[in-house]
Amino acid sequence: MHSFLILALISFVSIIGASTPEQVHISLGEDAASMVVTWVTFHATPPPIIQYGPTQSMTFKHVGHTDVFESSDHTRYIHTGTLPSLSPNTVYCKFYLF
Repeated sequence: MHSFLILALISFVSIIGASTPEQVHISLGEDAASMVVTWVTFHATPPPIIQYGPTQSMTFKHVGHTDVFESSDHTRYIHTGTLPSLSPNTVYCKFYLF
């Protein structure tokens, strides 16, 4: 298993924004150097942004996309973003979702 996956799974995920994210999931991406972050909110938000980095400077930022799930009694907004080109054996300090 890739060490960056394990480190990312135990990393602290910080949340910024008016609509609190729920059900945050981190999974493998399309290749060994990418991961996908998915989360749900109860309200519409601006385009989702994931900011992260190997230091506190949070040097990387990627804009994701939002899918709307509607049922007869509620609406949920499912946000997804990809973290590309992750380096093996690197600790990514935090992920900010907003």
